[in-house]
Amino acid sequence: MYRKIVIKLTGHMLDPSGDYNELISLINFIKRDHLDNKRIYYLVVGGGQYARTLIENLRKHGVNEYLLDKIGIETSRIHALFISYLLRPYVHEYIPRSIEEAVLLDMSKEANLVMGGLYPGFSTNAVSAMLAKAVNADILLTMSRGGGLFDKNPEKYPDAKLIKEADISLVGKILGVYDERAGHYPLLDKTSIKVIAENEIDTYIIPPTLQALKKILNKENPGTHIVFKSP
Repeated sequence: MYRKIVIKLTGHMLDPSGDYNELISLINFIKRDHLDNKRIYYLVVGGGQYARTLIENLRKHGVNEYLLDKIGIETSRIHALFISYLLRPYVHEYIPRSIEEAVLLDMSKEANLVMGGLYPGFSTNAVSAMLAKAVNADILLTMSRGGGLFDKNPEKYPDAKLIKEADISLVGKILGVYDERAGHYPLLDKTSIKVIAENEIDTYIIPPTLQALKKILNKENPGTHIVFKSP
């Protein structure tokens, strides 16, 4: 049974114009599952469209990438605080500012934990991968709007096909062509792929839904499973 689960939540689940019902259902389930099955959830949330809007407006005025990344980080931390309040009282209410702080909190008591971004130049996907390594998680779940990895960009190509099982080298090949900059990191950036590969972290890319999480807990694959094939 999975006991330690790291979930990267897409920041789009908290967009101001969105419907929070799916997010609330997911959080309520996590609270119950934590109590009933003693599982610990580590949630890392992105900045979403709000962060992108702020970043793009600042970029037009010549603000550099380091500062733009800081805007994304602080937005994601507000999202993390919002989610931590929903998880009360079964959560560390402090939002860690480093992986080291997260590990110390994790060692202090068994409670769920929420984080946002940490360092300029690192996406929240990279944070989730580093956190999964640091707490020795059983599984890493990347919840994305697309719900999985496709053979080509599904937003541009209607015939794009979902890849149910993808070797880590294929993941790097498909996603490595995308630019990495504040507000526009790919589904998995180079740092997250490197951490996942070096530590062979059991990773799934899945839809941002409660149904998808339940399928994972039942050992089903609702999206893309990243695997590590021998050379």
